[in-house]
Order: sequence, then structure tokens, then C-alpha cells
Amino acid sequence: MDLGNNGLTNSNEQLKTYATIAHGTGRDINTLTDAVIAFSQGSTKALRQFGITAKDNGDTISLTYKGSTTEIQKNSKALDSYLSDLAKNNFDGVLETKLNTVSAATGRLDNAWGTFCTRLMQSDGGFGELIIMGNDFLANTLNGISEWLDDPAVIEWFHNLAKTVRETFEGIRTERRQTERHPRRTA
Repeated sequence: MDLGNNGLTNSNEQLKTYATIAHGTGRDINTLTDAVIAFSQGSTKALRQFGITAKDNGDTISLTYKGSTTEIQKNSKALDSYLSDLAKNNFDGVLETKLNTVSAATGRLDNAWGTFCTRLMQSDGGFGELIIMGNDFLANTLNGISEWLDDPAVIEWFHNLAKTVRETFEGIRTERRQTERHPRRTA
């Protein structure tokens, strides 16, 4: 993000505020940071994407969100403060809810897997060596099974097994239909 390059606050707390507003409004955090950068350069148009309208009052700007208007100084620090209040008052819990979705959990798993693989690739022996040996063993075993599956006798055996299973299921299905049509009577 270009916040720091534009003299703006890019602390973890402020980025969390931006993420909260972005998720709460269904927008991307980069779009919000671009809007903040544009504000620091004198443009308020981009804030409209987040439902925030602005009115220039000379030395101050009136920002309105959902009918509530706040007047702030024309500087990035004042906007950061306004956005922090906006996040707390309108989107409390949005980020936590987002973090508890299947998509977020999948992302966390992807990150953990990436970290795990990176550490394995960087290790010099030990656990990494065991993983390599295990993978090689598994690859050799699968190659052996693949060759075995190419054997004509094995192919015929699986073909006959499939035929037997199909005939068995067809027999069960036929018997069930006959039973449904002619239930047995009990005395």
C-alpha cells in the first residue's frame, strides 16, 4: 500500500480500520486506501464508493455517512480519526465475522501450508529428509501399482469384478421391485 509513501498513517490499527470499513461496505481495502490518498491530495470523490459524501467548507470538510454529518479539518490525520470512529460506530464486529467464514479459514490453511512447505524446503535434513524419503517411497509405490494395473491379467480381473458387482446390484434392484409389486402376506 502506498499510504506511507504519501505521508499517511499505515499502522496496523489504521489498516484494521480500513479493512473493517472495506468489508462492511463490500469494497476492497486497496480501494479505500486509494480514496484516503486521494483525500490527502485534495479529492473527496473516491469516498463516495463507501457511502461517504463530502462538502468543502473552506478550511474544513463536512463528511456525511448515512445521514450523520461530521465536520473535520482538511488533513489526513482528521480523516483517519473520522474513519476510526466510522468503523467503530457502524461496522463493529464485521471483520471478526469475516474472519470466521469458510473462505477465511481456507485462507488461513493455505497460509499455514505455504509456511510449512517453505520451512521443509529450507531444512537441511531431519524432518525434511524424512518427508523426502516418504514422498519418494510413495511415488515408487504408486508407479509400481500403475505398472501392475497395466498387466492384462489384472485388467481382466477388475473387469470381471466390475461385471459381478453390476450383476449383483441389478439382481438386488430387480428383487426389490418384485417385492414391492407383490408383497408377501403373513398369516
